[in-house]
Amino acid sequence: MKKSYLGGYLLGILATLVSITFFDRTVATFAYEHQLRGDVFKAMTWPADLLQILVAVLLVACLSKPWRQRVAGRVSTLLIALSFAWAARLFTKLAFGRTWPDTWIDNNPSWLQNGIEGFFPFTGGKAYSAFPSGHALVTFALATVFWHTAPKYRWLWSLSCLSLMAGMLGQYYHYLGDLLAGATLGCFCGHMAIALKHRIRRSKNDSYCQ
Repeated sequence: MKKSYLGGYLLGILATLVSITFFDRTVATFAYEHQLRGDVFKAMTWPADLLQILVAVLLVACLSKPWRQRVAGRVSTLLIALSFAWAARLFTKLAFGRTWPDTWIDNNPSWLQNGIEGFFPFTGGKAYSAFPSGHALVTFALATVFWHTAPKYRWLWSLSCLSLMAGMLGQYYHYLGDLLAGATLGCFCGHMAIALKHRIRRSKNDSYCQ
């Protein structure tokens, strides 16, 4: 793995810790008091959903032999990244057990309604599953793969990620720290998927040479 990636992960972890300590509650309270939730910030989360739709489209395209030859490698890498992301999402949400900024379901404890914000490891249940953001995790995992496999559209992948972050914050669905953690872990899942795909490809090439 490149040293620049490791530096990025460390920076992401540091930013997450700083945000949890100093900014999370302030940002959520600001968004709530100014009632930023609305159509604009809601629409800003849509590009992230489009990445998952794009994966589905590419998967269907593989049914056609000409397209399969063009996109099969990219699709397999994306599916590996999705698998890593979903596994990481399930485990980390359970392991950290963080409460949500606002009350969403079954009167879950929250910062904005009850003044409760904290981590309750392995408590389980949706009320304690804010950290990390699953949306950010999956979106950044896919965007990382697209960033490397379709570099011509890096501006689009970057815009999708930034738009998701802003949309989630504006609707106070997540703390900033949740999103930073999801972004960092998502990039890691994407890089691991790319590395695994390269290793599989090298193994196949070595077997052909024998």
